[in-house]
Parts: sequence; C-alpha cells; structure tokens
Amino acid sequence: MVGTPDEFINYVVSHPIRYRLIADPGVGKTPTTAVMISEIVKAGCTRGNTGKGEKVPHTLVTVSYPGAVASLKDSNYPLEHFLKYGDTTAAIKSFDDCLDDGNFRVQNPTFAANFFQIWAWDELDNTLNSCSEPYKAGENLKKILKQFGHNNIGWIVSGQSVMTKQIPGFTNDDRSLFTEIIIGISKIRHYLNTYGKGKNSESNLAKLTRNLDAIEEYIEHKNELVTDDARLLRVALVVDSRSPKLYFLPNLDKVSFNYSLIEETKRLARVAKSPDTGYTRLTRDTLNSSIASTDMVMSAASFSTIGGNRLQDTKPYCPHCGHANLTIRKDKRYYCLNCKKVTVSNKIVWK
Repeated sequence: MVGTPDEFINYVVSHPIRYRLIADPGVGKTPTTAVMISEIVKAGCTRGNTGKGEKVPHTLVTVSYPGAVASLKDSNYPLEHFLKYGDTTAAIKSFDDCLDDGNFRVQNPTFAANFFQIWAWDELDNTLNSCSEPYKAGENLKKILKQFGHNNIGWIVSGQSVMTKQIPGFTNDDRSLFTEIIIGISKIRHYLNTYGKGKNSESNLAKLTRNLDAIEEYIEHKNELVTDDARLLRVALVVDSRSPKLYFLPNLDKVSFNYSLIEETKRLARVAKSPDTGYTRLTRDTLNSSIASTDMVMSAASFSTIGGNRLQDTKPYCPHCGHANLTIRKDKRYYCLNCKKVTVSNKIVWK
C-alpha cells in the first residue's frame, strides 16, 4: 500500500536526478532534499543521468536558496555546506553559472565523465519570479535542463505550487522534465484533484485515494506520540513515469555527509579545471595521480616571497584577490582558481 522509507531512498538513488519537491511551508521540503542528496552522494550518480549503469567517479553539489542569508529559521540550514547562492541576487546568477557549467562540459567531455554535478534550487519559483524577466529566465532554464541532462548534470528543485505552469517560463507539458515528489496528504489530494485524471486510470486514482484515507488517521495517531519534529511520520507521492507511488519518508535527521570527501572532490574538480592540469587529456585512471603530483610540487616548493622567505606551516595566497586556491604551473608560476590570474613565485604572499 505504502512504500517504506528505505524503498523511497532506493527509488531516489536508482532513477535520474531530476526531482521536483512540492509541499506547503514547514512540511520539510529542504530537510527532505538534504536526506536525498546525502543518499545520492553516497550511492553515486550514473553516466548520462540515467539512474542505471556505470557510476561517475565524483559527485559535486551546488545549492541555491535565496532566503538563506535573511531567514532566521534556517540558522541550521541542512545544506549549508553546499550553499553557494544565499540571497536573491546570487540565486538569480546561479542560472547563468549552470549554463556555463553545461557549456564547459560539452567542450570538455573528460571532465564531465569524471564529475557529476547536482544543481539544487530551493524555492525555484520564487527565484525565477525575482528575475527582471521571469519568463525569459524560466525559458532559458528549461533549455538548460533539456540540453545538459546527458552531460552528467542533475537537478533537484523545490517549491510550493502543485501546478508546473506557476513556474515562470514553464507549462504543464514541462512536467516531464521532473520526477515530482508531493509531500503531505493535503498536498497530495490537491495534486490528484488537479492532475490525477490525466495521469491515472479511474481505478488507480480510486486506489490512491483509498490509501490516503486509510493512512491519514494512522499518521495522525503516530505523530501524536512523537516529540521530535525530525521523526514525525510523513508521506509523499512520487509521480513515477509508469504509475504514482506512495512512500513514507525517511526521518529528517537521516543526513550524513562525509565532509572531508566532499571537500576533496571539490578540490579535485578545481585542479582538473586548471589550464595546466590537462583535463582534456586525462582519463579516470590518471586523474588522481596527476592531481597528487601537483600537490607534491606544491608542498615541496620553497620560493622567495613578498616580505621574505616561506616559513614552515604557511600557505601561498594570491596577491591579487587574497585567495588560497592556487595551483602551480609547469613553469613554476602560480595560477589562481578564483581570479584566474597567473603570478610569478616571488610575488606570492605566504601566510
């Protein structure tokens, strides 16, 4: 009748990463997204975002949430470690950055083959509505999603509206770009009333409705005994392409990230994008060894610097922007991954 939380996770990690979460405020869209990403990163993503077959070696996650900076309730934002766009201006920029990422992958297929990118847009509809030209921005995003799915890019978006046409630039026909996950019994009923007859047979729709009726009282009774909000019993409808399925959701505290591995993956991606790494010539077997040799050069180097010589336990910083995201080129000059400038060794600042 209703799938278990583990069955929900198994579904999420074995299907294309193109999910759209729909729920009322306070029901748990963002924590559920965090649980999903946690499990997806552990399981790994598949080539071409098919959900089946060979795994991509590394997974990158980038999150946009325009309310992160201003929202007090999200002081413990569960995806903070991946948050790159934390206000409206930054969130709008994320669409251009996603386009750049997709174009880069088309031009550099070896990089794309080694690094799967998940883009997560929290409150997507609000972000698009904040653009100066919402419908144009939505149309552009739609093109990105259609174009780059096979270049190892996946997406998880969330919002409150059941109707896809409420997303600027999208129509109800664009629902095929997402696997929709509707959270909460009242929202599921609204969804079935809006789209149910078009997606399901009368008998299947009747079964779903009966199942909701049967579990509603059960959920209410169970939740009366729960004191931890993260462990409240929640149900979701996953609108699978074959037939919708009801699942109980995992506890919202079922989030576990290996942060050291995540940081290492980000570092590998930065180095792989460096002009001197030669990512267009790298294979999966040589990627790690090439990066390791770059690190050895970095740790072994001892150059004269601004203000004197390098001291033990100091790090090189870019004199132009102040960042420490540096790699060493073959000619021993430093390349800044932040501002993209090349600096001779005796101009580097050591701190």
